[in-house]
Amino acid sequence: MWYRILVIVSVVILVLTAVVWIAVERFKPTYQGEQVLSGLIAEVEVMYDAHGVPHIYAASEQDAFYALGWVHAQDRLFQMEMLRRLSSGRLSEVLGKDLLESDQFFRTLGFANHAESSVFGYWDTDIYEPWQENTLAYLEGLNAFIEQGPTPLEFLIAGIPKQPFLLEDIYLVDLFMAFGFAEGFREDPLLTFLSKQVSQAHLGDLLIDWDGEKSTIPVWPSESIASLTQIGNHTASIMDRMPIAPWHGSNGWVIGPAKTAGGKVLFANDTHMGYSQPSVWYEAHLEAPGLSFYGNFAAGRPFPVLGHNRYMAMGLTMFENDDTDFYVLRAAPNQPDRYMWDGLTITYDVRTEVIKVKDEDDFILEVKESLHGPIINEIVPGLSLAENQAVAVHWSPLHLPNENLQATYQVMKAQSMAEAKSAISQINAPGLNVMYGDVDGNIAWWTTARLWDRAAGVSGKFFIDGSRSSTLPEWRDWSLNPHAENPPSGYVYSANNQPEGVDGSWYPGYYVPENRAKRIIQLLEEDNAWTVDKVKAMINDVQADTDAEILHHILPYLKASRPLEEHALRELYQWTGAYTLDNLAGGIYNLLIYFIQQYAMEDEMGTEGFKLYMGTHLQKRSLADLIANPNSLWWDNVNTPQKEERADIFNQAFQKAIAVLETERGADPENWKWRDLHTVEHPHPFGQIQALRSTFNVGPLSIPGANEVINNTGFKPDSTSHFKVLFGPAMRRVIDMGDIARSWSVLPTGQSGHLLSPFYRDQAEMYARGDFRGQWMDRTDIERERRYRLLLKPE
Repeated sequence: MWYRILVIVSVVILVLTAVVWIAVERFKPTYQGEQVLSGLIAEVEVMYDAHGVPHIYAASEQDAFYALGWVHAQDRLFQMEMLRRLSSGRLSEVLGKDLLESDQFFRTLGFANHAESSVFGYWDTDIYEPWQENTLAYLEGLNAFIEQGPTPLEFLIAGIPKQPFLLEDIYLVDLFMAFGFAEGFREDPLLTFLSKQVSQAHLGDLLIDWDGEKSTIPVWPSESIASLTQIGNHTASIMDRMPIAPWHGSNGWVIGPAKTAGGKVLFANDTHMGYSQPSVWYEAHLEAPGLSFYGNFAAGRPFPVLGHNRYMAMGLTMFENDDTDFYVLRAAPNQPDRYMWDGLTITYDVRTEVIKVKDEDDFILEVKESLHGPIINEIVPGLSLAENQAVAVHWSPLHLPNENLQATYQVMKAQSMAEAKSAISQINAPGLNVMYGDVDGNIAWWTTARLWDRAAGVSGKFFIDGSRSSTLPEWRDWSLNPHAENPPSGYVYSANNQPEGVDGSWYPGYYVPENRAKRIIQLLEEDNAWTVDKVKAMINDVQADTDAEILHHILPYLKASRPLEEHALRELYQWTGAYTLDNLAGGIYNLLIYFIQQYAMEDEMGTEGFKLYMGTHLQKRSLADLIANPNSLWWDNVNTPQKEERADIFNQAFQKAIAVLETERGADPENWKWRDLHTVEHPHPFGQIQALRSTFNVGPLSIPGANEVINNTGFKPDSTSHFKVLFGPAMRRVIDMGDIARSWSVLPTGQSGHLLSPFYRDQAEMYARGDFRGQWMDRTDIERERRYRLLLKPE
């Protein structure tokens, strides 16, 4: 009897195993063999290297981009789907009512409307240019995979229908990228709130605008006001919950031939973005007649945002220019559908948005549009204004034509510095620092975006009176944008800090402090024999000289009353500012700094105001000057009868920091090391479900670095010892123009977003260690590194 039962159980197990194996094989990505596809002109060869990068060989550009669309969708279709749904306000249609606030937000801004206008403006023609033909080829390949390829697991789990991608969806990618840069959505409401909440002397101790003494990027030409914090916190909350990672900052530097050991340009770039799984960039190498390019591609976009051909390399960082203004409008008397403008009354344009919500009734959203932009009152919970007021947001990417497809296609094909410069001049938004180097020894840095000049007395950092035309800005000519070409320093760089103005002015923006910039300048100035290995070490640098300087102002005032505090104080005195994995002082310092700011500022700002402040670049810019100023009004707690001094705040914060570490990490300081406190977990949207977290997320992994060091693995400061890393380099690239076909890179997790792919997480530990792997363009190298070979054949 037992034998028969054993046989039956064994058969059942074998059958179930076979079913699971068949199911897995059915849904796995196809990296080898042959695929017959309609729409191809000729056969395309795709070789996947050891880390899943597709090397595409085609007989025409159109076939190359068709193949790119197909392989890109195979590895990243769910990421593409989330991005287009997020940007167009259609997430709750598939993920439910929890995403309704996000959908209302993006519907109100009108991303989808602007994308449709871009298609109408540039595609209403019978004759297509190469950039258009290749865009359509990419879409055809992407949609061929949707039609013929296996359905991604996420689509099956969430019940997401597979729908073709349209031209509009490509333009949505650019708008989403730009939105990640829009620091004004957080900082402007905060500053307007503070201008009514605290004295001008308090505001004077915050670095609202650049003071002209910090490190800059040099140019070398060839009423119910308290609730306004809700706008910034609402924006921050939406960004925190987005299923697609936003952009944060970046580093880039290009070293000229006179400062390199090999006499050729060395190029480095790492774009700082929110961590996610999959990560932001998808690498691909394309070879076709007239085309040889290795690039980093955004989900659903045919042309690379950064990369290199056999002549030049380009990279980017965030410009951080001020492209966001809030206008306060006054309602016309007894006419709620009209507002005042130069003494006249203007009728709002009203559009109706129907938002489909999974398992719920449709949500009807009416959006009012003014001359300045959409009215945001009704989509911000808790926002309270005077009865006759409304707030409109003017965000420049929604008021400018989008020529980014044309620009990035032309940059990809550039064979001279002049061609590259001409191409990037077409980018009206977002604001970027474009880094450039070529095999002829040229180096350059250009800023993109149409900039504007505001009227005298008007600051874009505060809410503006929207009833007068005299407050409107005027657009600048692109030639006045900050830039540098072959400067005498022998290098160009950007670390999201304030650039000098070509005309001697300081262009307003939301720039980060000079921490990374100072370190980059220091290292570049110290050496005139740079090599690839030295640049690799520099891009992983974790030295925070600014933190060490800030701590220098604090230490003389700290007093220890317990042995544990004495031990912590010794660690702080010995710390050089290096955020290595084994350093013990980094956690103490960051908690200390958080509590100093909380004890100094929360009494004036309030809980919501302080929360918003700690998530802005304003906080980063203001910290060093605040700590160094013993006479700042912020030190006094307005809620107590006595007057607190700076030393009082320092010591209260120190005692609190040690108490938190002791409570959360134990009384043994060996458990306070940075490796235990500072970890990264790359979140997949499904990782929010606890049962799926370990399956879809990658990590957690200990990682060196910190906020505003070159290896900018950043976290949000708070009152806990859990320094959860939320953003950092979305790739690290190092290119030697003397051997441009053999460059170096690494991604945070892997090439593929497909859970069953061998390239889902294969770079995660390599990335955390600061290692690199090759980017190959020569066929002999690719053959050597080849793991799979796939042939795409026409019908």
